[in-house]
Amino acid sequence: MPANDLLREGQPDRRDVSRVVALYRYPVKSMQGEQVERANVTDRGVDGDRAFALVDVATQQIASSHHPDKWGQLLQCRARWHSGSVAVTLPDGTTVTTDSTGEEKLSEFCGRQVRFIRDAPQDARYELVVADVPDSWPAGALAQLLGDTAPAAGRVAKLGVGLAAPAGSLVDLAPVHVLTAASLAALAAVGGDTDVRRFRPNIVVDTGAGAGFTESDWTGRTLRIGSVELSVTMPTMRCLVPTLAQYGLDRHRDTLVALAKHNRVQFASERWACLGSYASVTTGGTVTVGDDLKLA
Repeated sequence: MPANDLLREGQPDRRDVSRVVALYRYPVKSMQGEQVERANVTDRGVDGDRAFALVDVATQQIASSHHPDKWGQLLQCRARWHSGSVAVTLPDGTTVTTDSTGEEKLSEFCGRQVRFIRDAPQDARYELVVADVPDSWPAGALAQLLGDTAPAAGRVAKLGVGLAAPAGSLVDLAPVHVLTAASLAALAAVGGDTDVRRFRPNIVVDTGAGAGFTESDWTGRTLRIGSVELSVTMPTMRCLVPTLAQYGLDRHRDTLVALAKHNRVQFASERWACLGSYASVTTGGTVTVGDDLKLA
C-alpha cells in the first residue's frame, strides 16, 4: 500500500477507535518484504518475519544494509514467505530460493560468498555505518560503540543481533516494530519521505484523534490487538537505512534530517532521532488488518 493511501486509511470513521491499517513481514533480513492481511504472532514476532538472513562466510558476520557499501544491494531484492520457505527476486527479475543454487546466485550478486541462516549464532554481529546526520544518534552512545570521541560519521560500529528478542532471533533489536499513521503524517509535514518501505514496520496503526509522533510516548505501555498483547519496550532509534536507495525508492537523506530536528526522543539517558516503537510479545495470537487496538 502506498504511503499516501496509508495516510488516507489513517482517518477512521470512529474517531475514538484505533485500528490496524497495514501488516508487513520481511522474510530475509535487509531485503524488501511483503504486505499481508493477516499475521500470526509469536514471541519471535510476526511469523515469517526475518525468518532468514545471509551470513558472510569469510567473516561470519550477518549481512545487513546498515553497512551499505557491503550490503546495500540487498534492499533491491524482494523476499516472499510461503509455507516455511522463501523466494527471493533479484533486481533483474531472477527468482531464487534458499537452496545451494540460491546461495550461489546471491553470492554472485553480493560479490562475496554468503549462505542462508535461520537462527543467529551466539554473539552474532552486524556492521553499522554511522549516518552523516547531526544529532541523529547521541554523542555518548556513539563514543561507547566506537570506543572514542573522534568524529563518528561514516565510521563502522559492530552491534549484536536481537538484543531485546528471544535467543536466535534475526531482528535488529526487538520482535515487533509498530508505527502509527499519525507519525507518518507528522513526518510528511516536516519534509520527510513517508513511504513505509523506508521504515520496515510490522504493524501500522491509525490512532484516530491526535497528531504528532504519537508512539514516542508509548514505552512501558501495553498494546492489545486482536488476540495479541504487546509490551512497548522502547522507541525505534533511526539509523541511515531509511535514507538509502532501495527497490522503488531513491535515496532520501532529508528523512533522517527531519527526524533529528523534530523527533529526538529521550531514551536511556540520551536523545535519539526516532520513528515508531519496538515491542515484545506478551501473548501471541493473530492480528488482522482492521483489528481494533487498545492502549493500556
